[in-house]
Amino acid sequence: MVMRNRGEGSEAPHWWDDLPPKLRERFSHPPAHPEREEAPAPRVEEPPPPVGTGELIGELSRLVLAFAITVVGILLFLSAAVYFVYG
Repeated sequence: MVMRNRGEGSEAPHWWDDLPPKLRERFSHPPAHPEREEAPAPRVEEPPPPVGTGELIGELSRLVLAFAITVVGILLFLSAAVYFVYG
């Protein structure tokens, strides 16, 4: 038998009561949730970006160059294949 969930999947504080009785017996202690009234944790400063603007442009240009070399290689290979098939 399926029991209805009162919170429709939300993290409601009464979720423990929605579980079937056998499952509640298996897990006798629900996990403790922190008090909602506690002050939020202090905000941590964001770390600096992993690469600078100059480094990013350099890395992206190397990536574009690698793709271009790959495309040229594939085109040369296909051209040679077509030449041998029809030539």
